[in-house]
Amino acid sequence: MSCEISEVNEEVFWIEIHARHSLLHSILNCQVIPLTSSTCQLVRTQSYPGFVGFLFNLFFKRREAGETSEYLEVWKNYAQNHLQTL
Repeated sequence: MSCEISEVNEEVFWIEIHARHSLLHSILNCQVIPLTSSTCQLVRTQSYPGFVGFLFNLFFKRREAGETSEYLEVWKNYAQNHLQTL
């Protein structure tokens, strides 16, 4: 699977990551919502657009654990690189 960051909105701590594996396309939106000075909420929304995505959802109805870790790895790398430039 190949993952890439599609869009980032740093003001609201939001990121969109696209992934492709053959004909399957996945879109992951994540947002960190500060709750207190020491806690936050991570909101994660994943979709599989198109006909292949529809079939994937129809037959599997769940996310693959490995896919989630790949998304988080891409997000972590972005955050680490961004912090180094500040």
